[in-house]
Amino acid sequence: IFKDADTLFATRFDNLTARNCQIIKLAISTKQIDKITDCAKRAVTYLAFDGDSRKLYFNYRDSVSQPFAIRSLQLDTGRIQQLTHANPKGNTRGDYLFSLSPSNKKMAIFEYQQDGTAMLKVTDINNPTEVSRYKSYDRVSGISWFNEKTLLISDKSGVVSYDLANAESENII
Repeated sequence: IFKDADTLFATRFDNLTARNCQIIKLAISTKQIDKITDCAKRAVTYLAFDGDSRKLYFNYRDSVSQPFAIRSLQLDTGRIQQLTHANPKGNTRGDYLFSLSPSNKKMAIFEYQQDGTAMLKVTDINNPTEVSRYKSYDRVSGISWFNEKTLLISDKSGVVSYDLANAESENII
């Protein structure tokens, strides 16, 4: 995730044996790497950055046996806030995939379900307890906002455009 022309945020494993995840800041011009915080153990960690509020968003779990939740990290203060709470039923991956809207006001999230699908939900960043649930998809691998009302979702069928206002899907590829 690029912060500006000289700074990017990324995740990495500290080594390939322990696979402890770290969120880092990299100054491109100096190649200076600073650890910002730890992230989920032995897992791919997704990042989103809101430049206006100077917050990083990431998926996190305390251990490999717990479900993911979405957290935010305010870069100026170091405050970490948990935004979502995964479905407590069963042994699922939780809120594992997400994307921040272009306005940085909403977040689209996929929550893994017991039947193996992923439920699309959208929450307001400033009021994360307000959650709208839309539809389940099978084998989701990516999500991105096309605009404030449309999501692009990569699932087993290809790429799908999902209109939030009309709750309609259309296969693109």
